[in-house]
This record gives sequence, C-alpha cells and structure tokens, in this order.
Amino acid sequence: MNHLKTSTVHEVAVGDVNKEVKLSAGFWKAYVHSRKSLEAAYKDVSRGRSVKRIVITGHSLGGALAQCAYIDFSCGQMRKNLGLDGANVELSCYPMSAPPVCSGLTTQHWISRHADVANVHHYYCPYDAVHASPLVKSGGATKGNVFINFLTHPTTTTYHIGSEIALDSTTTFPDAHEPYDLWKAMWKEISQPQPADFWQEVLLDLKKSEVSPTNKFDTVQKDQLLKALVDSFDFEQFMKRARDWADGISKKVEKDAALLILNSL
Repeated sequence: MNHLKTSTVHEVAVGDVNKEVKLSAGFWKAYVHSRKSLEAAYKDVSRGRSVKRIVITGHSLGGALAQCAYIDFSCGQMRKNLGLDGANVELSCYPMSAPPVCSGLTTQHWISRHADVANVHHYYCPYDAVHASPLVKSGGATKGNVFINFLTHPTTTTYHIGSEIALDSTTTFPDAHEPYDLWKAMWKEISQPQPADFWQEVLLDLKKSEVSPTNKFDTVQKDQLLKALVDSFDFEQFMKRARDWADGISKKVEKDAALLILNSL
C-alpha cells in the first residue's frame, strides 16, 4: 500500500490549492480510484432528499480510506463536487482499527485546522499494531513496525487525526485487529450483552453516542457477494491501479519486472 511513501494531495484545499498536505500515497491513491463510484452512490441515495448527516466508517484499510474520504468531504474536491459548501450537513468519521494517513506534522496540523477533526473518532484494541500509534501497547509487531519505518522511510512520521479511543480488550495481535474481536470489545464498552450473531444490525445514535441492537440480521448470500464482486471488476481500472502500484516501486529491477508482467496481460 506504500503507506510510508507520501503523496502531495493537490485536491485538498481551502480556497487555493494546498501543496503542504501530504497523505500516505497508497491509501490516497486507493481512495481516489473509488471517488467516482462514491460520488455516484451519494448522488443516487440523496436524490430528492434533504441530507442532514453523513457518517463515514471502515475497518483497517477501509478505515484509512474512510479518513481520506472524510478529508475530501470536509475540505477537498468532493465537497465541491457534491455542493456541500455552505450546506448544513453534519459530517463525522469512525475509523475502526485503522492506520494513520497523515504524513508529517505540517499535514496533521493543517488537516486538524481545516477538516474539523473533532468529528473523527478512532476505535481500536490496545494491542492492535495496525493502529500504529504511540498509544498502542508494545508487542513484537509494534516493534517491527518501528524498525521497518526507520529502515525504509527514516524521515517519514505518520499521525492520526481526531480522537483515539482504546477499547477494553487484552487480545494480542494479530487477533486484536480482527473485526470480531473489535466487535466484542465495542459491545463491552457500552455495557450491553453481546448478541449471539456477529452480523446483527445495530442502530447508532450519534448525538447520544449510544448503540442499540435490532432484531434484524444480515441475510446476504454467497452468490450475491460473488455477483457484486464480478459486477465491480473493470479491467481498465484494474490496469491503471496496477501501473500506479508499479510506479511506487523504488528499485529499478523490481519495477521493470512488474511492468513486464503488466505488459503481458
């Protein structure tokens, strides 16, 4: 994902284009590739309705993309595309077990000032190394992250935006990163009995910060997931993403090998 390589984000601006904002290159590029479909989905569900609240969330990589989307919705190109400037819309973001996306203090400070990060709330298990924060309890994976960062990108430091909320969990990594363990810890946090079914639907009251269970369960079937996967695949977009990935490889020998494979497809 090239999460330690930085990418200058020219689309993020208040007024004029801002050249100081640098986000993790892999996460930002992945988000940009989903921006078109995200914009179309928003316009589809909001057509004919008065939108009062937008909630963006995701787990792990999805949490990194959620942060990129939040920045884009709050002070980026997406805000302009959707006509949210001057609109009275409550925007919030809930990354789950997510890595940081801001590269360097300058970016973190700029985003904090302009993206209203008081509405960004990270949830994570204390031993989850993917969260990559000084608040994560030390373990082998955490120390490995620090070593790899120093070895490959010694001048890059990543930062979270918003609040970081550690859940009451003693699960060690890598299980601490799994959605199921996070889900259990979140039910424990709100002092409610854990449902028997993992995919039970819940209601989230943002104003009261309360979660309440419903009697509904996700009934998605395997063939539905397969159809969604097939329908979402576009070879041209796949090749563009693959070439962006090849561009991120630093060693020429490996880059040439990657391009040779792509050119054979």
